[in-house]
Amino acid sequence: MMMRFGFLLPHLIDRNARDPFGESKRICQLAESLGYDFVVVGQHHFTPGYVSAPFTVLAAIAAATERLRLCTGIVILPLHHPLTVAEQVAQLDELSGGRAVLGVGTGYRRYEFDALGVPFDQRVARMESALELLPNAWTGSDAEVPRVVPAPLQVPHPPIWVGARGERPLERAARLADGWMTGLSQPVHELKSLAEAFLAFPRPDDRRRDICMMRHLGIGESRHQVEKDWLEPALQFYVDYWDAGARADKDPDIVARAKAGQTVTLEEFANDRAVAGTPDECLRQVADYVAQTQATEVCIVTQSAGPVAFEREIRLFSEGVIAHWPGVMSSGQTIST
Repeated sequence: MMMRFGFLLPHLIDRNARDPFGESKRICQLAESLGYDFVVVGQHHFTPGYVSAPFTVLAAIAAATERLRLCTGIVILPLHHPLTVAEQVAQLDELSGGRAVLGVGTGYRRYEFDALGVPFDQRVARMESALELLPNAWTGSDAEVPRVVPAPLQVPHPPIWVGARGERPLERAARLADGWMTGLSQPVHELKSLAEAFLAFPRPDDRRRDICMMRHLGIGESRHQVEKDWLEPALQFYVDYWDAGARADKDPDIVARAKAGQTVTLEEFANDRAVAGTPDECLRQVADYVAQTQATEVCIVTQSAGPVAFEREIRLFSEGVIAHWPGVMSSGQTIST
C-alpha cells in the first residue's frame, strides 16, 4: 500500500533572529530529503505558541522546498469567509506548483469566536456552508458562486481534509470533503470503526477518500529514554487540550490522574493511542495502526523542545519507519504507482 508520511511543524520560531522562521524552513528542507511527503501547519487565533496565519507560513515553506505538500491542520473554517479561504488556497497552490492541501475543522475554543464576533453556536452551520461553497469557487461549476482568481493548479481542486472525532463530523467529511484527519489522541480501536464507516459512506462525484491518521510520536534509542524524555510533555499536551475543550477522547481517568500528579506509565498512555518506543517498535505500531484504520497518510506530532530534538526524532522515524515501509526506496523517495 502506498503511504504518505508527514509531520506537524513544531513551534521553531526565533523572534530575535534576522529570519525568525529560518529553522522552520531548514527543518522542512531536511524532512523533504528524508522522505517525508507533507508538512502540516495548524492555526489558533490569540493563542501564544500557535500560528494565526498558516497560509503565510506555508508560502514561505513552499519557497524553500520542492516536493513537500503543504497542509493546513487545521484552519478553523467557520471563523473565515469561505471565498477568502478559497483565494488563499488557490494562491498557495499556484505558488507551490500544485502542493496545497486544505485541512479544516469547526474549532472548539470559544474565545476565538468571541474575539472575531462569530457566534460559537453557528460554527457547524458555517462549516457545512463553507464546505459546500469551496469546490464551486475553485472550479466555477456554480454560476451563483464567484470563481476565485487565480484558479488552483490541482484538478479538479486541492483536496479538502476535515478534522473529525465523532460520527456526525465524520459523515460531514465523507459528504463534503476529500479526506478525514483523525483525532490526535483518539484510541485506534475507536478509529477503526470510524474508518470503516467513513469508507462506507457514498462517495459524491467520485471524490477522494483520504484518511490522515494524526499520532503523537515518542521515539528514542530505548523505551527508558522515551519514558524519561517524552512521556511527561506528551501527557501535559493532552491535559492542556482537554482543558481547552478538546474532550472527545474518552480518557477522563488518565487526565484526572495526570492533573493530580499521579503516575501514568508509558504503556498506559501510548497503548492504542500514540506511536512510542524504539524505531523498531514504532514501525510495528505504525503498521498495526495503518492496518486497522486503512490510513493513506500518517502525520506525526512530536513534543520536541527545540530544533535539535525535533531533527533527531524525524531522522529516527525516517530511518526506522519510512525507509522500511513497502513501496519506499532506500533514498526515502516514494515509488510512484
